Amino acid sequence: MPPWPASAASRCHQPSPYRANSRRAGGDQMNGRQSLRDGKTGDTAIGSVPMLAALLGIAALWLTTHSYQGIFHDSRLYTLQALSRWYPGRYSEDLFLAYGSQDQFSVFASLYAPALALLGNAGGNIAMLALCAVGWVAAALLLARGCFGGWPVALAAAATAIALPGGIAFRYAEPYLTPRLLAEALTLAGLGLMMRRQLLPSVLALITAMAIHPLMTIPGCAVLLVMQARQHRWLWALAAIGIAAILALAGVGIEPFSRLTERFDPTWLAIVASRNPHCLVSEWGDLEWSAAANIFAAVAVAWSLGRRQARPLLLAAAGVGAAGMLIAWVGGDMMRNVLITDIQAWRWTWLTAAVAHLYLGALLFDVLRGDARLSRLELFLLAVSVVMLAASRFFYQAGALLAPIMLVLATVGTWRQLSGRTPPRWIAIIVIYAVVQLLVFATGVSSGVAGIDPNVMAIARAASAVALLGGILALAAGRVTAPPAVVLVISGLAVSAAGIAWDQRTLWRRYVDNVHEAPTELVAMLPKTGGLYWEGDMTALWLMLQQPSYFSCDQGAGVLFSRGTAISYAARASSFGRLGGLDFRQFDFCPLPGKAPSPPRRIADLVAVCRQEPRLGALILATPVVAAPGQTWTPPVPFELPLGDGGRFRSGRFHIYVCGDYR
Repeated sequence: MPPWPASAASRCHQPSPYRANSRRAGGDQMNGRQSLRDGKTGDTAIGSVPMLAALLGIAALWLTTHSYQGIFHDSRLYTLQALSRWYPGRYSEDLFLAYGSQDQFSVFASLYAPALALLGNAGGNIAMLALCAVGWVAAALLLARGCFGGWPVALAAAATAIALPGGIAFRYAEPYLTPRLLAEALTLAGLGLMMRRQLLPSVLALITAMAIHPLMTIPGCAVLLVMQARQHRWLWALAAIGIAAILALAGVGIEPFSRLTERFDPTWLAIVASRNPHCLVSEWGDLEWSAAANIFAAVAVAWSLGRRQARPLLLAAAGVGAAGMLIAWVGGDMMRNVLITDIQAWRWTWLTAAVAHLYLGALLFDVLRGDARLSRLELFLLAVSVVMLAASRFFYQAGALLAPIMLVLATVGTWRQLSGRTPPRWIAIIVIYAVVQLLVFATGVSSGVAGIDPNVMAIARAASAVALLGGILALAAGRVTAPPAVVLVISGLAVSAAGIAWDQRTLWRRYVDNVHEAPTELVAMLPKTGGLYWEGDMTALWLMLQQPSYFSCDQGAGVLFSRGTAISYAARASSFGRLGGLDFRQFDFCPLPGKAPSPPRRIADLVAVCRQEPRLGALILATPVVAAPGQTWTPPVPFELPLGDGGRFRSGRFHIYVCGDYR
């Protein structure tokens, strides 16, 4: 049997095959309109002007949906790993690195470090982010072309995948630099090459992705296995051999496979559940379950209404995502296995979401082309689903209860295809009423969730993203009749405006990311020995002072992978919790270890911290300790920090307390 049957290959390039409604009398009629026809062929080419305009639109869409916040979130941790790789030993005492980190299983730090050294922290970060972003978009286009055929539908599908957020806790195509973005791009490219029957390049792309970020690449490897094993059953035997090899490596103590023989003890597990609750399925809250429901509801819509020729890929991606959630729950939550918990198999849903959204883009393209004839109720539900899902990138309320709406859409579409009839008007009225009530209810419920209330800027960015997506879809589907010059001018203005608004860094973030030398007046105030704690922003130590950080909430990201990190983090969090610092106010997953202290800060709390942490040299606090002797440093720009409750902390000075004066 050939590696890819000709029938499968030909199906990959039919723009819009749909199931005919043959059960209804009249066969090809549905409420006076022509029904969808199997094997209908649309254009697979696009003119140079619409192509350029659509690509400019995609660039504008990416910039709008991926505003730049600087070196923040997980990008800070990967920047620290790169700096540590470039300057061996300088950051070895940092809490995040002291007990080892996961960069030993990735080459990303080795790629990132030269960029930082050559272009500076900000320049290297932006350059690497831009390269990864371009690679992600190109890979999405490659996969879309492999699934659906020509450029027009590929542009529509890729734009939809960019506009719609997907993933649990960690979204695909993140707006900040991590190896996940590059690994996702290589994974999508590998699957795109597979769909184009280029198996060897596909495998090479996935192997490269494994070297960048193994956890994000595993679902791509699994999908490749499932797809190829349909024709080559012996691949299942090869997979079994691979599992046996992993067990053997675990038996002889080879990292990270040796963790397969380890279990979380109650103390370690409690720290993980407190600091990284999203890593345990049983600890998920509304945000995680809502995201998971939206992913699989999108799969249901794509399956019931979308194209059929590449359904095996959609089914494989959905199956891998569901299997990942099950593996994470059984192996992590129930068995407490360290390795199974560490691989965070629930993250595999990123690929499920990306593939489903590509299929939704193809569906939207076919609707605009007139190849997909949906009922008015289906069009209404589809529009609500896409618009609200796109808006949920900017504020949670929009997607809080969207899954039921998408499931109703999938049900209505399936019922129409099976029965050949559209729902009665009274059912449509009830459904529309229920949808409106769900959206109102979701807004009311979600308004109580900390840190996610929408603001004018978020609503404006959401509206811009939806408008850009609509324009790209119209261009791809050939629905734009304006003169070419006008189209190009509008596209150019859109990408220019998005580019101007892309950099959303605060003045403080710009200063820390770009500073080249440590402020001499600040350095003079600090002790020569002992660890340093910078309240609210450990990157000021990493990037500005080029020193390790003694404690921050972000450094607790490693508690999942190392018991030593977990115990040290919990102990230091308990000590610094007496001050109730900004580290405990940024994120809901970094709670205070005990009762929140009442302001103002007291000398007794400062003394207690210094005595409990004998290796701590000084504290750099954004809020002073009342009546405590110390020094004050005024930065050239004000310090600004977003908080978990949606507010912002601002201060024009830092207060320095040397622990040697308080022990």
